[in-house]
Amino acid sequence: MAALQPQGSDPATLRFDGSRWGGLGSSVAAPGVARSATSPIMTRKHISLLLSGAVLLGASCTSLWNAGTTGPKFQNGSYRLGGGMGLNFSDSEFNAVDTDTLALSFDVGRFYTENLEIGLRVEYTSIDAGGAETDMADYLVFGRWYVTPGEATRPWIELAIGSSSVDDGATDLSGLLYSVGLGLTQFLSDRVALEVAIRNSVGNYDDNIESDRLDLGVGLAVFW
Repeated sequence: MAALQPQGSDPATLRFDGSRWGGLGSSVAAPGVARSATSPIMTRKHISLLLSGAVLLGASCTSLWNAGTTGPKFQNGSYRLGGGMGLNFSDSEFNAVDTDTLALSFDVGRFYTENLEIGLRVEYTSIDAGGAETDMADYLVFGRWYVTPGEATRPWIELAIGSSSVDDGATDLSGLLYSVGLGLTQFLSDRVALEVAIRNSVGNYDDNIESDRLDLGVGLAVFW
């Protein structure tokens, strides 16, 4: 979750700060809901969770390193279909109301070289804050560059741009979303891979509302 707060001296300019996991999840506060304190995107809690995830990922990759597969060879005309889910990281406080988040993403991409994949991603997030539900939907075009395309473990960098909408039942906002991310594709077989990603997404919505979100996600992908 995140909150709308004045930015600068212009009362018409609002800023929306928050964080989410998996290419997924944040929300806009309902009108009149004030944020009790400024919340940084990265906190000790976030860092601890990210480090724990990194340790688990490292252990998984180590155990799979000698699994006998290096995955398929990427080439012009290859495809990837992926899906993932995540949790919301947030330190924003809305009158001490806890939030529950369901975050899902689906994407499909086409390879144009052994390193370059371009595709489409759809992200959906449902946030429940004390019974008040906020829905978010993002539609993005992304470009992904694989650093080591011939290995079983393939790190990558990603840029994305697209549209985003937020609906809390009382307010309906739309805007432009930018995203930059780092990730890792670990092949479990010749066609199936585990994917982990961390993304930072910045959005510009109606009424000069901005968003700044941190995403950490995990999912599976099929290549052919």
